[in-house]
Amino acid sequence: MEKVQGQQLSEVWDTMSEAQRFRLVRNLVHIERRLMEAKFTQHGSLYYRDTFPQGRSIAALPGLDDDIQSKYVFGPTTQRSFWEDEVENLDIDRGPWESAMGYVSAVTNREIVRIRHGHSNTNHTTVPLGRTPKRRKEHIQLLEKFLAVLPHILPSDNTHSPVMLHHDLHADNIFVDGHDPTRITSIIDWQAVHIAPLFLTAKFPSIFNCDDSYIWGALQPKLPTDFDVLSTAEKKEAEQKLERLRLKKFYELASRKFNPSLVHAMDQMRDDDDPTSFIFHIVSQTSRDGPIPLRELLIQVYEKWDRIMAQRGSTSLCPIYFSRREIEQSRQHAEAWAAAFSQFNNLRAQISDEEGWVSHDDYEEARKRWKENEKLLQVLRKQLEALV
Repeated sequence: MEKVQGQQLSEVWDTMSEAQRFRLVRNLVHIERRLMEAKFTQHGSLYYRDTFPQGRSIAALPGLDDDIQSKYVFGPTTQRSFWEDEVENLDIDRGPWESAMGYVSAVTNREIVRIRHGHSNTNHTTVPLGRTPKRRKEHIQLLEKFLAVLPHILPSDNTHSPVMLHHDLHADNIFVDGHDPTRITSIIDWQAVHIAPLFLTAKFPSIFNCDDSYIWGALQPKLPTDFDVLSTAEKKEAEQKLERLRLKKFYELASRKFNPSLVHAMDQMRDDDDPTSFIFHIVSQTSRDGPIPLRELLIQVYEKWDRIMAQRGSTSLCPIYFSRREIEQSRQHAEAWAAAFSQFNNLRAQISDEEGWVSHDDYEEARKRWKENEKLLQVLRKQLEALV
């Protein structure tokens, strides 16, 4: 193990000008482009050959010396969701996989095993698993319906390629030069980094992401039109929001120029009117969030099947079915669930990012907000529990 060079970005971030931050973004985009230039042939994780001799050989990587390349092999994924809690003791497929279809199928079957064995009643769950065997069986049947439609709803083949990107790029994991904070010297916390399909991996790094409403494309973020009449506190909040959005926008545009394959995959997965844009993410955490979001998206897939197939140049018939009564009941549950979850998620956004991460500097404030809202969070959790 080597000592990393430089200092944590979190130590200097607040002192950096916007121009410096933009240069840092551009440098990170170039690093991501180099990672994506690696032409992997399988989904999983990399291992040293001498520690995992039964691993599979990796394909040729551009510019990498043969002697160095021969030291690595493909092996089971190190993705945390395949190992956390008590799942590590269960017999599930952890790869490596030769196709995006194989990877997504394994994720789905992992969730089925979790639900069947009741291994998601942890602090990480939004709602507990179904309270009765009948409810759990119904949840599993939804995942089986997803497996039935999966071969038909995968996005275009050019987004299936196995890629390795860092999935947790926040300011404590990025190290920069002590004299030039725009120059990245090291990135840490690679232990759970894995190789997965591009369409599931392409997303904004957490350091540049935010919960603010975002408009894609060349349109630049601006201050609100009523900025001049806002209070001092409201002006400060608006300026901070603009700062976040400008940084996010610069990352998008820099990636479009220097790493277009990444943003192309992001573009394909952001159609708000296409349930297949969201369903893969929902499936991957359905044992935590409960069956309601998955059921609603499957119903949307069923209702919009002809359009989804037309986009893919297919005439396949829909392999799943929902009755009118099932749809009506599901919509009632979905509306109640969405209202409670929206409030739950708004409170979460005040405490941590989407992954639950909080910086060292913000920890005490986040802990204070958690205590202030603990009772309300418990009430919302019970509301969600009652629906499943």
